[in-house]
Amino acid sequence: MRNPLSSAVFLSLVVVPAVTAAAQVKPIDRQIVEAVSPLPETMRAGAKVLGYGSSGSLETIREGQTFVCLADDPANANFHVACYHESLEPFMARGPMNEVTGSPDSVAALFVIYMPNATEESTGVAAQPSRERPWLMFPGEPLSHIMISGGWRRP
Repeated sequence: MRNPLSSAVFLSLVVVPAVTAAAQVKPIDRQIVEAVSPLPETMRAGAKVLGYGSSGSLETIREGQTFVCLADDPANANFHVACYHESLEPFMARGPMNEVTGSPDSVAALFVIYMPNATEESTGVAAQPSRERPWLMFPGEPLSHIMISGGWRRP
């Protein structure tokens, strides 16, 4: 049986209001727990974690494999962690994620499942954007992925 991760890579983002706006680096163990939280519990222990050292710069704080998880950036007022399959590392190293700045009117959890070259026909997921249901972004392209909104709510 083929490993489902060999054809699909996973990125999970969680964005919620910050409890404090202080730009203090969290203890390494706390960064690790928070960073791997988007993954299923059975996958958390083996994930590589990129976090923030005492200098405040992004560095590897735990070695691992299969998934790479990013700790919350202490310089950002919002809580934001992400995990992605290790095959996306060259792409992610280019810095494709935008930083979330300021205080948003609304926040939501957003889950993204990267499936290179996926189409509506191969997934059964419509390409029409929606906040109420999953939808396929960039169908048929190398960066195609399924967007899953956790629902919008006021803080």
